[in-house]
Amino acid sequence: ANALNLPVKESELPSVVKPYLELMQKLGFLAVQANKGVITSIHIEAQGEIGAYVDSLKTFALVGALNASLGDKINYVNAPFVAKERGIEVKTSIKQVSDTYKNHIYITLSTQNESISLSGTVFEDRHLRLTSINHFQFDIEPKGRIIFFRNTDVPGVIGLVGSTLGNHQVNIADFRLARQNKEAMAVILVDSQLPEVAIKQLEEIPACLSVKVLNI
Repeated sequence: ANALNLPVKESELPSVVKPYLELMQKLGFLAVQANKGVITSIHIEAQGEIGAYVDSLKTFALVGALNASLGDKINYVNAPFVAKERGIEVKTSIKQVSDTYKNHIYITLSTQNESISLSGTVFEDRHLRLTSINHFQFDIEPKGRIIFFRNTDVPGVIGLVGSTLGNHQVNIADFRLARQNKEAMAVILVDSQLPEVAIKQLEEIPACLSVKVLNI
């Protein structure tokens, strides 16, 4: 029921903190899947009362980010040391008040290729929510099989994405769309694994800018 070797005692944590630690680990795991490459830096920001636990959030973010390459070899004790050994710059910052939510957490993960920023919050009854990807605003649960689909904002794209998935018998469980600066981004939850040919066909949609397929 409890993670082993936690840097903090779970029994001493307020109940509101635990789901944010879980969410931060998920965000770290998603970020490293969406931005593959050698990690150069990770920046954690906590807004609101959760900022008092930013060091614990940092540890959980590192476990999530490093798990993709190290699996069970990474844990809550060695994660900060492994990050240092790998030359990963780890920074934290705190804002006393969140702009949009009572508590809001961010991770920005940079590799030699690019940077990606994800944010999230927790609603009542421990509902974990992904709230943004690189400034595209969302409200969706980070779970299962997820597609990040970014495209130029032109007509017909949603239909092409839906028909491509349907042609491969991939059912859409949830679909959320955000638009900004003549671009659009969809976060799509699907019920089954995407075959490689389906991913390739999504990438071949003329308006497509990028396709990221993630699992959590």
